[in-house]
Amino acid sequence: MEVRLFGELEALDGGVPVPVRGAKQRALLALLALQRGQPVSADRLIDLLWGDGQAANPANALQAQIGQLRRTLGSAAILTTEAGYALDVGPEDVDVVRFEHLVAQGRRLAEAGQAADASAALGKALGLRRGEPLADFTYAGFFDAERTRLDELTLAAMATGNLRERLSSFVGRRTARGAPGRGLARRVRERHRARRGCAGCGRRARGGRGRPHWPAFAGLHGGAHRALPGRTVASGRLRQL
Repeated sequence: MEVRLFGELEALDGGVPVPVRGAKQRALLALLALQRGQPVSADRLIDLLWGDGQAANPANALQAQIGQLRRTLGSAAILTTEAGYALDVGPEDVDVVRFEHLVAQGRRLAEAGQAADASAALGKALGLRRGEPLADFTYAGFFDAERTRLDELTLAAMATGNLRERLSSFVGRRTARGAPGRGLARRVRERHRARRGCAGCGRRARGGRGRPHWPAFAGLHGGAHRALPGRTVASGRLRQL
């Protein structure tokens, strides 16, 4: 099973797309995929997906969504543990995780003076960006911190030593070819220019206006990003890779 979170969410089984329908189904799959195979508690999933109180029995609603996702992806795709539910995927099966690992590898190679290998790794990382991260979920504030983190990793890749110009040109060529995420190069360059004077800038993590409001995504990566509705998500400095 492969899950792609850059651009529109996609699930693939042996390279064949598997249709995942419904906003809750897709958000549930994205939340589990972002956990890199680690379990998420039922209470956490209920808080994120039904925190608006619209479900009369959120525990039953979660069970129904888990059951439907298993029917779609296969019964073994979602594991049940004492700690919660986990998607049975490895680090190479989720595009944003591969992206993160390639950026880390590229930065290490650059620091070791291996510019050609670093450029290749970072070019592969950028090549995974079919569009903006988690593009399906702009209405769900709890994904804001993850989107920001992935864009900051892109900034980090483009700012790595003397590779900046080459990688910036690479992104520009992808954009010129009409690849998904046409605004990526402009957004990354604008953030790179602003970063020197805004190292501690954050983003607002709110539910979309005029849409169902779901609680802010408080960061499933060891609490690295925390947010509550109406408060600021401070991205702080880039995580050391």
